[in-house]
Amino acid sequence: MGTVMDDRAFRKWIVQEGNFAIFDYSAGEALYLAYKDLDRIIFPRIVAGHTVETRRRLGERVVQNIQAYLASLQ
Repeated sequence: MGTVMDDRAFRKWIVQEGNFAIFDYSAGEALYLAYKDLDRIIFPRIVAGHTVETRRRLGERVVQNIQAYLASLQ
């Protein structure tokens, strides 16, 4: 699964005067870690809602956890 935006283009855009961005944690841990400390970005560790991609990622994580648990029983 790819990223939702072009990192280089976003970083070029966000440093321009008057631009700001607001994310929520449903964007994912990788994006949170990459952008949380940049100026003019609000990125709390809360989820305001779930996108289709987020629900898919959460479902995949559930499957991985079940597989890991079942593998540990063998």
